[in-house]
Amino acid sequence: MLHPFMPYVTEELWQHLPRRFNVESIMLAPYPLVNEEWLNYDVSIVDTAFATASAARSIKKQYNINNNNLEAIIVTSQDEIKPTIPFISAIGGLGKVDVVAPGTQIAAGYASSVVTETVELRINLKGVVDFEKELERLEKKLGPLQQQFQKYEEKISNPNYATKVKPEVQELERSKMEALKVQIEAINKNIQEVKQLIA
Repeated sequence: MLHPFMPYVTEELWQHLPRRFNVESIMLAPYPLVNEEWLNYDVSIVDTAFATASAARSIKKQYNINNNNLEAIIVTSQDEIKPTIPFISAIGGLGKVDVVAPGTQIAAGYASSVVTETVELRINLKGVVDFEKELERLEKKLGPLQQQFQKYEEKISNPNYATKVKPEVQELERSKMEALKVQIEAINKNIQEVKQLIA
């Protein structure tokens, strides 16, 4: 609707959107229609849709995936989320998105992200990610970090450390150690997730 007033800006934005109408220009796109299902809509579900799309993008970033046609499943008892599926698919960079009830059996190979207490996102990575190579990559990345952490740990545990090392250096080294700990925990979590995908 803004196109007549801001043609260059809207055309530029259109070119960066996923192709949902199979047209090359916004000038050829169908005019937006009112979705009557949204007229008396609970706006909180929009926040959930945003969070779900964000979770999808996080999973794709974690596994370095550029594919925008991934199959996904939203596990929830909230039927209200169904009208937002096109939005989640477009913003999250997904393809087919199904909604299933909690307790539904889902095949192996789906990465999982808990969006809210009542919404969980599953993305099918089977055939997209080589789980064995991903596991190898993570373990290779983990090794040097653990070695660095161990060196700091041994250094700090030295009985003379507190008296011989300047306080500002101690603080710096402890902060580095804490940063390493966070990285190690994150990678270990990713390793466990990949192992579950393999199982």
